[in-house]
Amino acid sequence: MKKVIALFVLAAGLIACTNTFAQSKIGHINFEELITMMPEKDSAEIALQNYGKEIQETVEIMSVEYNNKRNDLEQNFNTLSELIRETKMKELQDLERRVQEFQSNAQQNYQRKQMELFQPLYEKAGKAVKEIAKENGFTYVFYDNALLYFADDSQDLMPLAKTKLGIK
Repeated sequence: MKKVIALFVLAAGLIACTNTFAQSKIGHINFEELITMMPEKDSAEIALQNYGKEIQETVEIMSVEYNNKRNDLEQNFNTLSELIRETKMKELQDLERRVQEFQSNAQQNYQRKQMELFQPLYEKAGKAVKEIAKENGFTYVFYDNALLYFADDSQDLMPLAKTKLGIK
């Protein structure tokens, strides 16, 4: 008897879920594609590229300084007194450590800058998609890149999102 009741409850639950999804309005959108269409994306990319170039130039300057000091030490190694040789070797080690620290910090700062520049775009696009979903009665909206399959009756929200964001 318990098995019959459990099967009845399970069947009722499946029917309820099926009715819920049948009444749901489902939409989909390729969120990354929407971001690439936003006009603000270009200025964010340019700012990030400029920031990356600035970091790269600093790394190159530091590397040139390191290489020059290393070459100088190698060329004059036998002619330098022990005290000067040790001092120059310590200088070289310190410079190498600073270059490595700078590169590590630069990578973290680059990622932070990327988030700082692109987060507003993701927020703006996300807000537009939420507004579209509410305005058009969508129960679920899926991102194409997070889904392998979406229902045939799913509506692509890209045209509505482009209009909402003023993208032609």
